[in-house]
Amino acid sequence: MRAVSRPPCVVSSDHSISVRLPPASLLHVPCNRPRLDGIRIAIITQTKHAYQEQFKANTMRIFPCWLVAIGLLPLAGLLASGCNPAVIEGKVLDVREEPLPGVAVTIDGTHKQSLTDALGRYAIDFAPGGVLLRFIKTGYTPGLLELTVNEARHVEATPVILWHLPERAGVYLYEHYRYRDTYPLEPETFQTHNLGEVHGTTKWIDVETSNLRPEIVLYFPNRSIRDKIRLYRLALVDILPVKAGSPKTQEIWAPQETVSAVAVPIDTPDEMLLRLHFDAELSPGVYAVDLGALEGDTTIERRMFMFSVTDPPPAANTHGGERQVEVEQSGQGE
Repeated sequence: MRAVSRPPCVVSSDHSISVRLPPASLLHVPCNRPRLDGIRIAIITQTKHAYQEQFKANTMRIFPCWLVAIGLLPLAGLLASGCNPAVIEGKVLDVREEPLPGVAVTIDGTHKQSLTDALGRYAIDFAPGGVLLRFIKTGYTPGLLELTVNEARHVEATPVILWHLPERAGVYLYEHYRYRDTYPLEPETFQTHNLGEVHGTTKWIDVETSNLRPEIVLYFPNRSIRDKIRLYRLALVDILPVKAGSPKTQEIWAPQETVSAVAVPIDTPDEMLLRLHFDAELSPGVYAVDLGALEGDTTIERRMFMFSVTDPPPAANTHGGERQVEVEQSGQGE
């Protein structure tokens, strides 16, 4: 029977035992535990630095970094130092600022990719320098986030918001996180008494809003419309009889004035959704968003999109109610 050599042990005056092991050993017991019958065991290697490097190399070969990330290893603190620190983490939200799962996240010019989880969060590793993140989800506007990170470190990115898209192209009143259709129709050409030839319609509309600053959103994918958008206030105009036997006086809705408005992209650089921004409140009346049809140009869109603005409902008068309560209270005191 072959004898097993034992490592030399030294018992000190404070009842601790020191055992010398070769550097390649992976055995490690902290100096302050475990305690066995009052005797503290300390295991010391001949070369501390060599021991630590060998331990980390062997452990990281066995346990990948993703196990450390989810906390499955008791040695997570030690192993984490061997993981890639260059990671961007962030969150993708919808327009209600609720988490948006299933969003594909990629970095331009690389094969790096990730997917948002049920909480809308993502994590993606990167190479230091300029980083361009793209966010794609079917039925939503694409997202873009540009970062400059010159060192390998953890980055918490600002949240990205994606808008859900309407079902079809058109102009919408966006209210309470929903798209409301405006009234689309093709304008006709008429002759007037004083204005000559104009484009307008004889139809009346029932799409209305009491918001004097309505949120008007345009969705025309794959069409360059930004420089063509016009917002008109319409007015009733008398026209000449269209044919013999027609009433002598007939009215149409035709442009009265152009409202100063700027189309602002909601998403860049695709500009799938545009929002009309105007400085002043709209006064009650009938309006139309036009892409050229009211000027006789139907190259981009043959229709105009009408809606009306009504007077806001009167604010609830609470002063009378407060006064009535005061009177009742004074009566009770008497």
